[in-house]
Amino acid sequence: MADDSAISVMNHADALRRLAELTVEVTQLRALRDDAEVIGDIHAVLTDQSTFASALDKIMRRIMAAMGAVYAQVWEHRAHSPLAHLLAFSVRDPADEAAFASLYSTAAIPLDELAIAHLFDDPVGAQADVFSHAQSQLPRVRMARGLGVCGYLTLALPLRGRRFALFLALRHRLPDASAELARLDQLARSVRPILARKLDEERLVLLGSALSATQDGIMLYRSTTVPGQHLVHLTNDAFNHKTGYGAAELVGQSPWQIVSPLADHSILPALRDKAGQGSQARAELPIRRRDGSTFWGELTLVKLPPVGDREEHFLALLRDVTQRRADAEAQRHRERELQVAASSLSKRSEQLAHTQRIARLGAWRWQRHRSVLDVSDSIYDLAGQAPGHFLPTVRNTLALLPKADRRLLAKAFTGYQRDGNAGRMHHFEFRLNHPDGETRYVWTECSFETDENGRLLAINGIAQDITERRDAQEMLLHSEKLRSLGQLTGGIAHDFNNLLTVISVNLDMIGSILGTHHPAEELRARAAKAAQSGAELTSNLLAFARRQPLAPVPLDIAHLLGELRSLTATSMGKLHQLNVIAMPDLPRCLADRAGLEGALLNLLVNARDAMSSGGQIEMVAAVHDIGPGNTPPRLTLAPGRYISVSVVDSGTGIATTLQDKVFEPFFTTKPPGKGTGLGLSSAIGFARQSGGDLEMQSAPGLGTVMRIYVPALAE
Repeated sequence: MADDSAISVMNHADALRRLAELTVEVTQLRALRDDAEVIGDIHAVLTDQSTFASALDKIMRRIMAAMGAVYAQVWEHRAHSPLAHLLAFSVRDPADEAAFASLYSTAAIPLDELAIAHLFDDPVGAQADVFSHAQSQLPRVRMARGLGVCGYLTLALPLRGRRFALFLALRHRLPDASAELARLDQLARSVRPILARKLDEERLVLLGSALSATQDGIMLYRSTTVPGQHLVHLTNDAFNHKTGYGAAELVGQSPWQIVSPLADHSILPALRDKAGQGSQARAELPIRRRDGSTFWGELTLVKLPPVGDREEHFLALLRDVTQRRADAEAQRHRERELQVAASSLSKRSEQLAHTQRIARLGAWRWQRHRSVLDVSDSIYDLAGQAPGHFLPTVRNTLALLPKADRRLLAKAFTGYQRDGNAGRMHHFEFRLNHPDGETRYVWTECSFETDENGRLLAINGIAQDITERRDAQEMLLHSEKLRSLGQLTGGIAHDFNNLLTVISVNLDMIGSILGTHHPAEELRARAAKAAQSGAELTSNLLAFARRQPLAPVPLDIAHLLGELRSLTATSMGKLHQLNVIAMPDLPRCLADRAGLEGALLNLLVNARDAMSSGGQIEMVAAVHDIGPGNTPPRLTLAPGRYISVSVVDSGTGIATTLQDKVFEPFFTTKPPGKGTGLGLSSAIGFARQSGGDLEMQSAPGLGTVMRIYVPALAE
């Protein structure tokens, strides 16, 4: 009986053991079933999730539910960045969502504030732990512990060079952490390839978008089992647009049909062979479009890394270089033209240098803050110096001039610079001492360069040896002087008689009036002044005959004209009325007083003689700014400011056929005995010698305008 009881107890214990084993097996089967469902859901993301981000979010949520976590996060750390980026965050229980959401209000936090930061540097798989004392000091960890989180599970997910980490927060302690970690590791084996594939798909989509958006034509082609045969695999939109083919028309066709038959037949095989050997091959070829037209394309072939054992794949880049070749050809054409122009310029420079040597003409330039002049080779010949033995500094050059000419030249340069004559051309003559002791005469013309503040920057000029011309002119003038001496004497008498007429009339009137304080004293003063002016004029004429220079002084034109009106009031007679009109604020001019008075008197006398029946004569003074584009016709005025005095009459005028001769010496339209023909010639000579000119406007029966120009003096 006792034995039966023992057997019964043994049977009961065995049944309990078997029941326990069966319970474990059932639990394991349920766990396997649950894991299988989780893995199935994970694999489903390949088809039901279009992006890596959505797949990552679904997988994270599924693992969170399977592991019993209260919330889950996925972090990414990018190389060389101090931040960790939160890619996904999900709370299991909606009731906890508001509380846990406050833990991570920003998408990026400093890496040292993340409890799992070490996973990015040492990914060792799944880990389970509770928060350490050091981690509990982090603000977000303290907040999590305050919400009941006591531990966590982590999983490192390195994918395609990127570093991700899955964080699962737990509100319970794990009874068997090793089992949970093994389960999480098993899930990770399914998660990693799935997410890697979604990353690859996303990268392929982005790559496809980039290929479609690029402006370069792209074609992928592959080799076949037939040696030397290649077939197009795909083309992008830019390639189709450039060649005129449809989206799939070239697929399965030979890639070389786009090359024009006109291409060099030796280039294409060499290009293919070079690409086949693994080197980048590039050439410019004529490309044939679908419609038969051609353009120049730059074709680059690159062999891609192998993806199989039987086929090789190649990348072909096509760029339209038609315009670039046209630009290059245009550039070569311009370079050829420049070469031709440079050759022509060189020949012209040689001709110019030869011409300068013949004409004894040279160019020079002085720049501020430089002591050495820039001179042409002919300047050395002009100065009688050798280029290798003479340094053309300002000091050395001025040392070649006599002291008197040196002082005059320096004074003239200083005056022109001070008076603001930038841009105008100025003329000088000076003597030059040659090393052989000979004195040469040099003429130079120069202009001043200034900055916007009027400061002198440079002086540009040309110089010419005029010694032979000067000698010839002196000989000609000497012979002309001998021939015209008698006529010149008559001219002097003519001008002097004009003044004596005033003197005689006024003296006759004085003679009829007695007494020192009589009103006739004013007439006597006029006569005396006229006599003095006559003496000055005669003196200047004689000085001119001896080739003495004029003595220019600053003159007030308005005042001078007023004096002339008073001086000639009686000599004009009762039939003629003289009106003087002067613009207000006229600047002064720089001229010889007696010469200007004599020139104006000549013009007034001619106007009076042209109006035998009497009438009104006007003298009008005005200012003119002469520039390169507004110089009056037939005048030789340099750009600058001038004062003009116009003598206007309404007399007989001058015949058109005679107007070109009126300024010739000794030519006159007056009856014999009434004029010598020196009035206008001496007036225009005086004007030009003073830096101005004389202009005439006349029409038969309508009168004459004589306008004399003299340079204005800068105030």
